[in-house]
Amino acid sequence: MKASPLATVNDRFGSKEKLIEAVRELANDELFLDRLNEDKGLDRVSNKKLLHLHSVLTEVKDRFGSRAKLIDAICTAENRKDQGYRDRLEKWPTPRLWDWLKSIEGLILGGPARDPGRLRRSGFWDFSGARRGLAYGEPLGIVGVRAHVAHMQETVDTSARDAVDPELLGARRRPRVVAS
Repeated sequence: MKASPLATVNDRFGSKEKLIEAVRELANDELFLDRLNEDKGLDRVSNKKLLHLHSVLTEVKDRFGSRAKLIDAICTAENRKDQGYRDRLEKWPTPRLWDWLKSIEGLILGGPARDPGRLRRSGFWDFSGARRGLAYGEPLGIVGVRAHVAHMQETVDTSARDAVDPELLGARRRPRVVAS
């Protein structure tokens, strides 16, 4: 079971005050935008948020050294060279920049594959699309739906034919032959 933030603070730093000092050492002008409330400061920030801020600032400092180099890496990864985009990124806090870079790297390096069975979209999904070169679960347009209905009407197996209700799709329905 995962340890609580208080237990993690006590194990890694000894106390919250030492964690706050470690964050203050990392939170210099090169890595951190000072947007703290002057009255409250870091003393009233939760342990979980302080641990997250410390881990982000440590990773950014180890990998890039400064926010400017982090912003350069984001612009390079996105192949953006315009100054307006860079100015907009400079207003973002460091944890947001770090999350943005990780998501870009996940897209470039190939993130986890999506399972089409988990996706829920409105409309008709073709489960036999492999014969038409479609991936399993790929959504069809109305032309594909009508082609699928026509295919189902031509099948001999009545259970497969009844899987799609053509009346709901606006197609004509053949009279059903009832076996006696």
